[in-house]
Amino acid sequence: EVVLQEGPLMLVAAHTMKDTTCAMCLRHLAGVAGAIQCTQCQQASFCSPTCKQAAESSHWVHGLDVCRAYQRLGAVGVAEQQALQDEQDLDAARFLIHALCLKALAVQGQADAVQRCTSLLSLVGHPTEVDLRVATRLRPVLEHALNAVPNSLDITEVATLLRKEQLNSYGILAPQPSTSQPSSAPAAFTPASASIGAQCGDVQGAGCAPMTEEEAEEGERKLRGSALYAQASLINHECNPNVARFDAFDQQGPTSTHVCFRAMHDLPPGTEVFQSYCPLSWDHEERQAHCKEVYGFTCTCQRCQMEGQMGGDRMQGEDGSSGGWMTDDDEGGREAGMGE
Repeated sequence: EVVLQEGPLMLVAAHTMKDTTCAMCLRHLAGVAGAIQCTQCQQASFCSPTCKQAAESSHWVHGLDVCRAYQRLGAVGVAEQQALQDEQDLDAARFLIHALCLKALAVQGQADAVQRCTSLLSLVGHPTEVDLRVATRLRPVLEHALNAVPNSLDITEVATLLRKEQLNSYGILAPQPSTSQPSSAPAAFTPASASIGAQCGDVQGAGCAPMTEEEAEEGERKLRGSALYAQASLINHECNPNVARFDAFDQQGPTSTHVCFRAMHDLPPGTEVFQSYCPLSWDHEERQAHCKEVYGFTCTCQRCQMEGQMGGDRMQGEDGSSGGWMTDDDEGGREAGMGE
C-alpha cells in the first residue's frame, strides 16, 4: 500500500557526478541516447533536450543566474580554492547556489519560487556552530559564484540553509557500476537502496564521462545527488521502520523524480509512519552515533532499547540472521544527506 508519493522540492546533482547525472531529473546518463552538456558553464548535463529546456525554464534549476554561478564556481580563484576543503564543500556550494537563486526569484514574486522557497524555509533545521563556521568559510566562494558584493551574504541565512539540507535531504545513490547494457525493465518504483533502474552501459551520451575500470572493478556506488521532499521530511525515524522508500530516477515518465513510501505491513488508521535515517544493517552503536551526531537526538525506539539491554549486540535468529530486523537492502532506508 502506498502511504505517500511526492514530487521533489529540490534536486541537486553532486559535483563529482555532474557529467553523468541529469541536472534536472538526476537520471544516470550512461547509455542514454541524446544526453547533452550545458555548453555555457560545462558544469551541468542533461538526459535530453527536453530536460535541458525544462531546467532553463525553471530558473532556479539552471536558469541564466545558476548557469553563470556554476561557470564561476568551476573557475574560482586561489582564495576561493583555499576555502573549499573537499568535495562536500563543492556539493554544499552547489546546493546553496540553487537555494539562494530560488530565494531571489521568490523575492521577485515568481509564483512557483515563492511556494518552493516557503516550503524550503519551513523545513526543520537551526544552524549549529559548525554550520556557522562552514557558512563563513564558504561565503567568499558563494559571493564569487553569484557575483555578489563581498560580505553581502548573511552568514546565519547560509548556515540555516546548510542545516536544513543536512537534516532533510535524501542522498540518491548512482547505479551499481556495471559494464552490461542498460536494463529494459518497465518503469516502476524500485527500492531506494537497491541498484536503481538502468545500469551503466558502454554507450556514452555526448558530454558524459564514462565509468572508469577501477570503479567497475570495485563495484563502488556513489551519491549522484541530493533530493528534498517537503512532506517526506516530516516522517520521523525508527530503527525498525514501518514504511519503505522507493524511487525511480532512472525510469522515464512524469513521476520518475517522485519518492514513494509503501507500508511494510498492515497499518491501522491513525498509526504514525516511521522511516529509517540510517542503514538498518548498522549495529546499535553505529545507529546511535549517527542519530546523535547528524540529527541531534538519541534514538529510544524499541529496537534500540532491546539491543541496548543486550549490550548493543544485534539480535540474531537461530540461523545467525538479523533476527527479523530488515537491512537497508530489503527496505530502502533513508540515505545520508550530501552534507554528511
